[in-house]
Amino acid sequence: MQGLVDDLKAVTSGQWSSDASFAESMTTSAATLLVYLAAALTINASQTGEVTILLLLVVSGGLLAI
Repeated sequence: MQGLVDDLKAVTSGQWSSDASFAESMTTSAATLLVYLAAALTINASQTGEVTILLLLVVSGGLLAI
């Protein structure tokens, strides 16, 4: 790494990233809960249930990507 010492400290300490807003935090929590729900329901799932679980996983992945 090259640059000014203060800039390097800011980048490596993570101070440049802001805290998540309430909406971002809630979206991340909802996506995480969807993943846990999908994992919990996989055990007793029918064919339709497995497709629904796959859809939940895709939606939660999309929410996390946002």
